[in-house]
Amino acid sequence: MTLDRLHARQAFAAYTSHYNAADPKVKLKIDHTYRVAALCERIANSLALPPQDVDLAWLCGLLHDVGRFEQLRRYGTFIDAQSIDHALMSVTVLFDEGRLRDYIADTDEDALLRTAIRLHNAYRLPAELDDRTRMFCQILRDADKIDILRVNVETPMEQIYNVSTEALRQSPVSPAVLGAFYEHHCVLRTLNHYPADNAVGHASFLFELCYPESLRAAAEQGLPRAQCCLGYCTEKGIGTEADPEAAVEWYRRSAEGGYSRGMYNYACCFENGTGVKKDLALAQQWYERAAKEGLPDAMYELGVWYEDGRCGPKDTAQALAWYKKAAETGHDRARKAVERMEKLV
Repeated sequence: MTLDRLHARQAFAAYTSHYNAADPKVKLKIDHTYRVAALCERIANSLALPPQDVDLAWLCGLLHDVGRFEQLRRYGTFIDAQSIDHALMSVTVLFDEGRLRDYIADTDEDALLRTAIRLHNAYRLPAELDDRTRMFCQILRDADKIDILRVNVETPMEQIYNVSTEALRQSPVSPAVLGAFYEHHCVLRTLNHYPADNAVGHASFLFELCYPESLRAAAEQGLPRAQCCLGYCTEKGIGTEADPEAAVEWYRRSAEGGYSRGMYNYACCFENGTGVKKDLALAQQWYERAAKEGLPDAMYELGVWYEDGRCGPKDTAQALAWYKKAAETGHDRARKAVERMEKLV
């Protein structure tokens, strides 16, 4: 495949010029498109793909949301449930209306482009995809999710969800949406019934990023859960060289950002001297903060510390109290610890 990126960018600019550039929603999607293309390129490079495939990934990013502009013009919203599937609209504009040739004359990758664009917002990718097509779909889906997360942090709610910030704050969250979020799954769009459901659904994107570089890009945006995930990958050498010192830094950012698992992992580093000087007092402080945030593993760990006297005198009453709190959440080891300690009373 041969791609002239400058020509492709000019074609995109020409297409979007037909829409109201003064509308902040139009500008939002133009900016989003360029950032997603750049993220696709970044992820593709991290996978050591050949230049032609890096270009293809970039083009997927440039084209994926072409249908958004017509969606907004016709329906006045970016919410698919209230309008039309924007990925299908992108396919219609590019393939059914023949606009793809405005961007690239080469037809070799048309089938892959069509599939990646059509599926970029799908809840799950079909099992029958070949490995190469799946990879490009995953690159695009990761890049899109990363920038949507950034947009949700930086952009006024009114521009994204067509509701006031106050209405969004007062909105309930559907039980099914909340359940999927707590199970660390992306949220199926058909479950969305309230304004806050859309926000929770977007936040859940982080749970299913596919590549270490995707986590790194999300972490650089200051997203605490991504920072924790990247810390874990860096500590264990998953998709990257193991680097305990770098892992500690990502855990610190996550912990200070308020993410309970980041606090817990940061505490573990101080307890074990992983990537940082061993410091039991700091470890206990961060276990306590994670426990107070409701993390069962941290509650259980504090029970162990108080029972064993790891950072001060033994305190069986405190140990039992923390074990019970963890057990109430269904923590199996905590439940067994409660049973064991109560037999001794």
